[in-house]
Amino acid sequence: IETIEADGEVDLTVKETIFSPKMGYINNFKLKEGDLVKNGDRLLNIDMSSTVDTSGIAVYEAMLQEALVMRSAAYNEYSFANSNYTKLKALYEQGAISKQELLVAEATLKAAKASINAADARISQVRAQLKQAKESMKKIENIYSSMTGKILKIYIKDRDYVMPGAPLMDIGKMDSTIIKTNILVDD
Repeated sequence: IETIEADGEVDLTVKETIFSPKMGYINNFKLKEGDLVKNGDRLLNIDMSSTVDTSGIAVYEAMLQEALVMRSAAYNEYSFANSNYTKLKALYEQGAISKQELLVAEATLKAAKASINAADARISQVRAQLKQAKESMKKIENIYSSMTGKILKIYIKDRDYVMPGAPLMDIGKMDSTIIKTNILVDD
C-alpha cells in the first residue's frame, strides 16, 4: 500500500442553496452550520405581516363605518315610512284619503325595507373583505428542507429582513462526498 499526500478539497456532488421565496423577517431560526436535517424538516419561517400594506384595512374600516351609517339612515327612513303608512292606512279605512295615497305610502315603506336589506348586504360584504385583509397580515411562509443532509453554510440569522431570491442556506447530502485533488505523476 502506497500513501500519497496531496492538497485538495472535500466537496459534495448533491447540494443546494435554499432561497427566500418571499419578502419578510426570518422567524424562529435556530439551526447552525453542521446541523443535520431531514427531507421535509421545517428550517425556518418568514414573517410577511410587516410587509403587508395596512392602508387597505383602513379603507375597509372606513367603508364599514359608511355602510353602518347607511344602515342607520335606512332604519330611520323605514321607521318614518312605517309610522306614516300606519297612519295613512287608518285614514284610508275611515275614507279620509284615496287608495292612491295609501299605495304611495306602501311603496315608500317597501323601498325603505329594501334599503335596509341593501345596507345589511353591504355590511356583510365589507366585513368579509376586512376579515380577509386582516388575515392576509398574518402571513407566515414556512421553509422546508427538500433533502436529508447537513447544513453547510448559513447566510442569515433570526430577525433578518430578506427579499425574494435571497440565499438563506446551503444544504448538502453527506453520502455524495467527493475529494478533489491534483496529483502529479512522474515517469
